[in-house]
Formats: sequence, structure tokens, C-alpha cells
Amino acid sequence: MVATGRFDFDGEEWDDIAPEAKDLIGKLITRPERRLTASEALQHRWLVSHTHESTAATKKIINKLNVGNFKQFQKSEKIKQVALMAIAVQSDPNDIQELKEIFQALDRDGNGSISLEELQHGLGERENAAQLIEILGGADTDNSGTINYTEFLAATMDATTYLRETYLKTAFKMFDTDNS
Repeated sequence: MVATGRFDFDGEEWDDIAPEAKDLIGKLITRPERRLTASEALQHRWLVSHTHESTAATKKIINKLNVGNFKQFQKSEKIKQVALMAIAVQSDPNDIQELKEIFQALDRDGNGSISLEELQHGLGERENAAQLIEILGGADTDNSGTINYTEFLAATMDATTYLRETYLKTAFKMFDTDNS
């Protein structure tokens, strides 16, 4: 039916779909001469309204980020950074849920790391470029030019999380001489 340009929005699967979304779909699944261009589709009222809400929600999530933790991580000794990385890897998902959401909001391309450009875009209103470069350099422990998820967690975890006895014991279990 779509190939012939005839379709309808009958059926229970369409009951919860917004009329504006149906309008966009209808304007995309039509004869080529009537079809919206990519630019026109991006300007469609349904897409614009959802993109704006998403951007506002992302900014709200990113504003929760404690940039001070990044700076403190950067100034830490390498052994502390390594310990924090070990704790980040084994942290309870409930303890880091908010940090995960912030990371995902900053990681705009979804590749699992935050580039300088993504960091500047996400934190642009909060920090100047020089501070961003300094912050990125401090959290980028493997010198890849990006901050991966584990580095991000290690650099942003709150002390109340990483100072939990269970996390510390696990991170430093290798130094336990009784555990041979």
C-alpha cells in the first residue's frame, strides 16, 4: 500500500500517535513531487516541538553535573584516578544513574565517548573554552582526546559514592595480603 501511495492510520497501533506525527508521516510517505524535502521535514511542527523539548530536557540534566568534581579529579594523583576508575567499573547502577543520564546527554553522537566539541556544546553556558580544555585533559586518563564512560564516572562520582566501604574494599582487594 505504501508503494502505491495509499495508506491510512486505521488500527489500534495508531490510536496513541499524535495527529501532528501522523501529518508528518503522511507528508513523507507520498509521491516524490509532493514529498517534503529533508529540510522541510526538519522544520515540521511535530519534529520541532519534540526537538525543543529534548534540548531543554538535556540542558536540565547537564546542569546537574558537578564540574568541580571534574576539576578535583584532574588534580588527583594517578593512583587515586586509577582507584576511582576501578570503583566506577564496579559501581551499582542505582548509585550512578544520574551520572549515566548526564553522560548520555553529553554523548550526542552515541559513540560511548565525549569529545571536546560535545563537552563544549553541553557545558558551553557554564564554562569557558579554556576551562573545558583543561577539564577534558584531566578526565581523559588514556590520552585518547575523548572521555569514555568509565573516565566520566570516575571524574564525576561524588565522594559519598566512591568512599563507600564496599567499593573501596573491592578496588583495593589486590593489595590485601590475607587474600592469597
